[in-house]
Amino acid sequence: MWLSFIFSYETNRKSKNEQEFGLVKGVFEKYIFESRLLKRKIQSMPYRLLAKEMASILES
Repeated sequence: MWLSFIFSYETNRKSKNEQEFGLVKGVFEKYIFESRLLKRKIQSMPYRLLAKEMASILES
């Protein structure tokens, strides 16, 4: 799926797909950045705090 999306971007480089691709790319870069920060935060958390965090996520 992503391969076809990237391929269609390459073939229609000068059309409105360029703007859409930039938007999608920006969202994914932001998501990846935030998930790395979250991963780093989780790795530095004590287990007791991590368990509380997981419980609060599961309850909501």
